[in-house]
Amino acid sequence: MRIHGVKEVENALGKMAFAVTPRGMATVMGDIGLILKRRAIRSFSGEQAPEATGGTDSAGNRWKALAPSTEHGRRKGPRRGRSNKILQDTGTLRRSIAIDKRAASVAVGTPLDYGIYQHYGTKPYTIVPKTASRLVFMGPSGALIFATKVNHPGLPSRSFLGYDKSDIESMLKLIIWHLDKAAG
Repeated sequence: MRIHGVKEVENALGKMAFAVTPRGMATVMGDIGLILKRRAIRSFSGEQAPEATGGTDSAGNRWKALAPSTEHGRRKGPRRGRSNKILQDTGTLRRSIAIDKRAASVAVGTPLDYGIYQHYGTKPYTIVPKTASRLVFMGPSGALIFATKVNHPGLPSRSFLGYDKSDIESMLKLIIWHLDKAAG
């Protein structure tokens, strides 16, 4: 008795075995990274945190509005390409969202130092001059203010990294697609 298709089964199993090796998983991880990066970009567009954010208290909520002093200090102007949207004065943080794909994992985040403070928020803190004797900034009335220190109230959590239930569904479909493709 001869079974037809054994070679095809062996080939499919071999492809599936490769698909779950670190090298084969790197492609899946890269695609999952794209899903997570798109979610971060949507957070900026909608000014809202994803449903799951890694322990922040803003999960699923709209971002807190900018303080009037922050709005006033924005670098605005159509020629300069500035935005009135929260966390997007220049767009640098949004553009910095990157994917770090490894063989068996993926990370999506920003290399910018201040990204963590925007994502998780901060407690109140004091700002002091580093290279001058005074801080200089524009006040709400438009007048320059000179100060030796400023007691900042802290930043609210405006989480932009994370995922929604729909992202999990997309990831599961993606994994099944990759396995189907590998089984050929």
